[in-house]
Amino acid sequence: MNLKKINLYNFLITLGLVLLLTSIQTTLWYQWFGRTPPPPFWLIVSIYLLIFRQPFVSLFMIYILGLAVSVFSAIPLGMLLPTLLIMAVIVQYVKSRFFWPGLRYFLISIFLSTLLFNGILILLSLVLQKNPTPIYFFRRLIEVLLATITAVPMYHFLKWLDLKMDPDMALAQGERE
Repeated sequence: MNLKKINLYNFLITLGLVLLLTSIQTTLWYQWFGRTPPPPFWLIVSIYLLIFRQPFVSLFMIYILGLAVSVFSAIPLGMLLPTLLIMAVIVQYVKSRFFWPGLRYFLISIFLSTLLFNGILILLSLVLQKNPTPIYFFRRLIEVLLATITAVPMYHFLKWLDLKMDPDMALAQGERE
């Protein structure tokens, strides 16, 4: 299959997956677990893309995913996109300094990036909005911890999906699972 078709299929499958996961996050999660805050599934996929894709491709994909997810969120688009951009730049910078393929790096990245996303969102909100977003310390902490826990099965699923979509890409990343 030619490279453009593989990239298009990969993008469409990723977009569909994010929309499905975000639908679960915003509807079914509350029916199953009550008032427990859901992990940001879309953010886990975005961080995966930032880590395991080329910088330009990952930035493009997370911006499109940000537009798609904004429909499900109360975060204004003017706050979401700059937050994603700042987070992407920081994640790419850290990745360029040190990186090792595998689950441990991904879990550390999820934990720190979810904290970073929430911190950037709160800071930008305090600076840019007339009514800033509430901090909700414990709610955000639970969200970060649940994101780290749910990142384990999502990592394996996304790696499997990469291998099915393009075996050469998965092998080039050093993953031979």
